[in-house]
Amino acid sequence: MAPVARPVQAAKATVLKSECAGAGSNPNLVRLDVPEVRLDRHEPASMQVQRALHDAGVTGRAHELAASTAASGGQSDLYYHFYAVRVERPADDASFVPLSDALAACRLGEGDAQTQDLLGPVARETRWIPSLRMTVDRARSLTQA
Repeated sequence: MAPVARPVQAAKATVLKSECAGAGSNPNLVRLDVPEVRLDRHEPASMQVQRALHDAGVTGRAHELAASTAASGGQSDLYYHFYAVRVERPADDASFVPLSDALAACRLGEGDAQTQDLLGPVARETRWIPSLRMTVDRARSLTQA
């Protein structure tokens, strides 16, 4: 996750304190978002995502986490495509956030809705239970004991 300037959201959170439950405690001018890529609708999304990863120096094959979805069906032609690639966490990169922490940050208004929507399929793909901060297999092993 990386900080992205969101002055309109920050102003609403500061003035109206109604953006979300945690907005009053987070009147920052930035929100944490997952990097995004604009896609051309006339070219397969998977090819464009893979090219964007290559251009960013990320190795590995991206795979689709969930079907694309309309941002506002019937009102906008904006679609979200959910892809991920497994990477090793660099020792010095503060932009890596544990999945449970990333979801909690989104729910407190520190991330955008698109990021939160992406993190759900990531949790399912990795079999992670954010509220328990453990995998499904680990939770099952605890109930077997």
